Amino acid sequence: MLPLRHFPLRFLAAAFAVSAALLTGSAGSGAAAGAPTRTPNMGMRVHAGQMPSRARVRHKLGVWSRQASSAPVRAQSASDRVGFSSHLVSMSAADDYAYMQRATAAGVHWFREDFPWSGLEPQKGRYNWAPTDTLMTNASKLGADILAIVDYSPAWASGHTESDKYPPKDSADYARFAAAVASRYGRGGTFWSEHPGLAPRPLQAIEIWNEPWLWGFWRPNPDPKAYATLVRAAAPAIKAADPQIKVILSGDLHIGFADGRANSWLNGWLAQLLRQDLPMGSLDGWAVHPYCGDRGPYQTTINGFADQTYAQQWLYEQLPLVRDMTTAAGKFKPIWSTEVGWSTAGDVNEATQAAYVRDAVKRAVGEWSSFVARSFVYVLEKPHNGDRDGGYSLLRDDGSPKPAWTALQALLRS
Repeated sequence: MLPLRHFPLRFLAAAFAVSAALLTGSAGSGAAAGAPTRTPNMGMRVHAGQMPSRARVRHKLGVWSRQASSAPVRAQSASDRVGFSSHLVSMSAADDYAYMQRATAAGVHWFREDFPWSGLEPQKGRYNWAPTDTLMTNASKLGADILAIVDYSPAWASGHTESDKYPPKDSADYARFAAAVASRYGRGGTFWSEHPGLAPRPLQAIEIWNEPWLWGFWRPNPDPKAYATLVRAAAPAIKAADPQIKVILSGDLHIGFADGRANSWLNGWLAQLLRQDLPMGSLDGWAVHPYCGDRGPYQTTINGFADQTYAQQWLYEQLPLVRDMTTAAGKFKPIWSTEVGWSTAGDVNEATQAAYVRDAVKRAVGEWSSFVARSFVYVLEKPHNGDRDGGYSLLRDDGSPKPAWTALQALLRS
C-alpha cells in the first residue's frame, strides 16, 4: 500500500503562530485595556515582544489592498470549480471507482490526489504506475479531472529511510519525476496511447509538494528557499512535458516549525517565498489551505484580538490576504484552495459543518470568483470519524452522508 498523506494536523493550520503575541489597545475591539490577550481557540500563552507594531500591520494591509488589481478568473459553474481533496489512490480499484462515482453523481468532478514519488519510483528510474493508472482509468470512465500532488521523496533521493517526508537532495531528481508524471498522464501521454479504449482525460494540474510549510511534511523543518529551488527545477520541466498542465505552488501564510516557534504572516511562509526567485512564467496558481478551526467562512473578527486586522490570518478571510500579498509582490496567480473543511470530531457539529462547507463554496465561487480558481473540500476517503482528521469527512463511518454532503450536492446542482 502506498504511503498516505494523513497527518493529524489539519486543525493546526490556524495554530502555527500561536506564540506570536496579539495586538493590544485598539478601541472598539472588545478587549479591555490591560486585559490578558489569548490566541483564538487555542488557549496558549503569547509573547508580546515578538509582535509587529499595529502601525506596520495596518500599513501592510493598506498597501496590499491598494495594489490588489488581479486579473479575473474565468467564470465557470460551481461544479467546475469545486472538488474533493481525496485519498483514493491507496484504495482497491473497485473502491477507488465507487467513491469517485459517488462523488461525481453528487456533482463533484475534481479530485486532488497524491502521486507519491516514494511509491511510484521506489528505485531510481524504475516506476510503479499501477495505483495512479487505476486512478486515471476511473477518472476517464467517470469524466473526472485530477489535480496531482507530486510529493514525498523515496529514500534513494532524500537519503532518509525513516520517512518519505524529507525533500530530495537534488531538485533535478524531483523535476525529472514530475515531468515523468506529466508525460505519462498529460495530453498525448503514454498512458493514453497504451490504453486506446479509454477516452483521454488528461491530467489537469500538478501541485508541487503537499504543505511544505509544515515540518511534518518537509523535514526536519520548512525551508522557503529550498522549496523555491524545487519549484524552479520542477515547474519548467512540467511545462516542457505538457504546457497545458496547471502548475500550482504552496502559498500558505505560516510556517509550522517542529519546535513550535512563533511566526506571523508578516514573515511567514508566503512572505518569505515571495522574496525568492520564482519561475512565474511556468506557474499558474497558489495552493492555500484556509483552515480556520471552529470559525465560519463569513466570520470577520475573533474575540481577544485588540486589532482585528491581525486576526484575518486565522480566518477564511486569509484568502484575500494571500491575493493582496501576491499582487503587491508582482506575483499574483489565481488561488487554488486545495484543502478546506471543518472537523466534526473536535471543531463543529454536523449541522455547522454543513453550513460552513456550503458557505465556503458559495463565497469562493461567488464573491471571490475573481481570484479563487478552485476549492477542494477535505476529505473524501474511507470514513473514520473517531479522530480529528477523519472528522473532516462528509460521510459517516457507515457510509451515510452527513448534512454537509447533502448541502454540497444541493449547491452544486442548483
